[in-house]
Amino acid sequence: MFSTVEKLDDPALVKQAALLLEQENARLHTRLQELVAEIARLKGNDGHKQLQLEIVKLQEQMATLRQDMFGASSKKRKAKDESPAPRPPQTGHGFRQQTELPVEEQLHELPEADRICPDCGAPLAEWEGQTEDSEEITVVERQFVVKKNRRKKYRCQHGCAPVTAPAPLKLMVGGRYSTDFAVYVAIAKYLYHLPLERQVRMYAANGLVVDSQTLWC
Repeated sequence: MFSTVEKLDDPALVKQAALLLEQENARLHTRLQELVAEIARLKGNDGHKQLQLEIVKLQEQMATLRQDMFGASSKKRKAKDESPAPRPPQTGHGFRQQTELPVEEQLHELPEADRICPDCGAPLAEWEGQTEDSEEITVVERQFVVKKNRRKKYRCQHGCAPVTAPAPLKLMVGGRYSTDFAVYVAIAKYLYHLPLERQVRMYAANGLVVDSQTLWC
């Protein structure tokens, strides 16, 4: 009977079974005390060996009862403790291809005055075909385009580290959207009171797929 306690699903039945187990445990404790007293009285007599065997048997029964009473819950607690910690929610947004937007390239060059190697002071020569590229979403006359910033690279004639033309200023380092776009969204929200969700639908009609959370950031 006791071995099936952990299989019970009904809370009322579990409570009733636990009470029965507690009563049985108390009975065994009482019987154990009686046997210990009887052993003390019969000490020196062969009869106490039989009583010792009964005590061992009672102790085994009590251990089984404790397992039935607390084993299932302790297993559940252990399983809960050993379960892997939940992964933190993923933050940020991955790179989303904007295939519906036209691409506009803008070439960035080092000013003439800066075409000097910072390591040795030798003149820098343009490194043909070498640029460091990045993309940002901007708005041109209410049309969204992907503006590809191509920053030219320059190499030193003496083999020093190459130098890259500076990138345009952004609100956030590595940000995907231009300052012009951020201003455009802010004006629409705070000046024209356009909710971000409505702006998302408006931008989607013009080919730009973006989330309201991205606009908020």
